[in-house]
Amino acid sequence: MDEWTTHLMGHAQHAASKSKDSTQVGGRFYVYAHYEADTGRLFYIGKGCGRRAWSRSQRNRHWKAVEEKHGRTVEILKDGLSESEAYAVEAAAISAVGLETLATYTGGGRGISGYRHTEAARAAMTAARLGRSMSAEARARMSEVIRSRPDLLALRSAAFSGENNPAKSETNRTASSARMRAKNPMADAEARARMAAKLKGRSRSAEARAKQSAALTGRKRGPMPAQVATALAIARQKRKRPVVTGCGLRFDSTLSAAKALGIRQGNIVNNCAGRAKSAGGYTWSYANEPC
Repeated sequence: MDEWTTHLMGHAQHAASKSKDSTQVGGRFYVYAHYEADTGRLFYIGKGCGRRAWSRSQRNRHWKAVEEKHGRTVEILKDGLSESEAYAVEAAAISAVGLETLATYTGGGRGISGYRHTEAARAAMTAARLGRSMSAEARARMSEVIRSRPDLLALRSAAFSGENNPAKSETNRTASSARMRAKNPMADAEARARMAAKLKGRSRSAEARAKQSAALTGRKRGPMPAQVATALAIARQKRKRPVVTGCGLRFDSTLSAAKALGIRQGNIVNNCAGRAKSAGGYTWSYANEPC
């Protein structure tokens, strides 16, 4: 296997030096070789980019028969190539080995890279897949393969982290927000009116209230988060501040004002905070703030 690799890499370097685009550096294409896992025999040479060398999709019947019988190992012969360089290296490597010994039907140097299906073809493919779901067994196999491949885990992590995360794309976030608004029934004024009409005048039955009370009886609250406790303490402190009305009435706190005038304390607090226009017919503010 090492001898084959050395032999093929020599041809690959020679072909790359003769390529018309040899001045291009850092291309994303490569040329790879597949060997039978049990015997080490070379049975395929191809050109690709990304995860093509490790993919089983879009392989011919000969390749699949060999791979199912013997398994395979992958060897990258030459990487960092432009597409035209990769085609030249692929053709040279196949020529050096001999087409008759490989599970390939062409001598390399050509393909359909970059081909885009027509809109009609893409719509037909979408319709054919619509409603199909992957079986639990297939999902389990895929998950097992990914967990056993650290390179795939690293690749997936890089693809969905930081700025690469599609969920953080401004375009995707805008489109997602628009879809959510369109599907939200509360965005429609008529829907809100119908819902309000259904709920208006409804009250829980005595039986429902008793069930809820029984379910909550004896339950203990968990520890209160520190930020919630701080917010409540600040709110309680504010409620103890002196308040005045627009006509000059003054009270030591919102609680004393509520008791003296028969007004809900929360309504006075809301008026002081600007969340309500008035409370009990008065306009309220804290004594050290303007009305």
